[in-house]
Amino acid sequence: MLIAVIAGVVAALALTTSLLAAPGDSERKSELDRELAQSQDELNHVRGKEQVLSTEVAAYTSRIRSVESQLEPLEARLGSLEAEVSRLRSRLESLTSRLLIERQKLVEAEDELAKRRLLLERRLKDIYVRGETDPIVVLLQTRSINDATEAAKLMELAVDQDRDTANAVREYAASVKATRDKIAEVRKDVEASEARAAAAAEEVRRITDELRKEREGLSKLQSGRKKLLSKVTADRAELEAHTSALAAESAALAARINGLQSTAPTSGSSPSASGFIWPVSGPLTSTFGPRWGRMHEGIDISGSTGTGIAAAAGGTVIIAGPQGGYGNLVVVDHGGGVSTAYAHLSSIGVGVGQAVAQGSVVGGLGNTGNSTGPHLHFEVRVNGAAQNPLGYL
Repeated sequence: MLIAVIAGVVAALALTTSLLAAPGDSERKSELDRELAQSQDELNHVRGKEQVLSTEVAAYTSRIRSVESQLEPLEARLGSLEAEVSRLRSRLESLTSRLLIERQKLVEAEDELAKRRLLLERRLKDIYVRGETDPIVVLLQTRSINDATEAAKLMELAVDQDRDTANAVREYAASVKATRDKIAEVRKDVEASEARAAAAAEEVRRITDELRKEREGLSKLQSGRKKLLSKVTADRAELEAHTSALAAESAALAARINGLQSTAPTSGSSPSASGFIWPVSGPLTSTFGPRWGRMHEGIDISGSTGTGIAAAAGGTVIIAGPQGGYGNLVVVDHGGGVSTAYAHLSSIGVGVGQAVAQGSVVGGLGNTGNSTGPHLHFEVRVNGAAQNPLGYL
């Protein structure tokens, strides 16, 4: 859309340049200067916006990098904690399995002991029920010493076997119980370690998730700013082209006006020996030079509406009438490529082609056109180029 507007403006400018007479050229020059000022203001605004967006994109990039630098060690810590929890859980499962095996062994040992005790009880009961004599009597009743000796050995062996079995079972039971207690203690420590590692992993996971969400949000904002920056950059390029086209056309019209000035008839008057005079008395409110992002091509002199504006030097009026942002404008050609302009007038007292003397009133101070209050905008141009009026007053 902006490109089409630029093309239309350039085409219109070309047509205007070829068709309009000198006063029309001056009017178009004023229009161009006003459009150029507006375009420059918009361009400065877009450039400022582009700079802000570029700064924001850089800031988001910096914040994303900061978040990623925090994420990297946390993700490594999280991986380490999760591996530790997995290792502890595997160990816990192994200990649980081992504990079950030891418990089973203990149960089997207790069963064996119970069986041995039952056999012993049965033997004692059998001895009591059958009325078996005392082992000493049994020995005395044997037929020979050899038989007695053999019988004693068998009895002693039986008793020893029972005693050994009971002792072995008791010792094994004690060992199994100690092993079980030790496993239970280690298992408790492992469970506590697992709980601590799991809690630490959960906390790290929570912080990591928050940082990841922050990074995702920053990335989305950065992406949006980049898209907007791309559009603003494209707009800035179009505005630069538009502004350049306006500036080129304005320069062409300035050259045309300069050509008209060099061929315009003169009244025979010449600048006074003392040089230019101030067109009006009043406070100087704005000087020549850059202002608000564009060139201010004259000086502003404040005053009351209707105050007479004097010609700074003698010459011939080449523009007299409304001229866009200049409002009511009078331009006086002084010969030699020098002209003066009197803008924002409340009234115009001269006409095109009229000869004016230095100090004669060309109009009244006013507030017409692009003006923020009653004042005179005064310009001095040499060969169409604006000069600092203070160098001539």
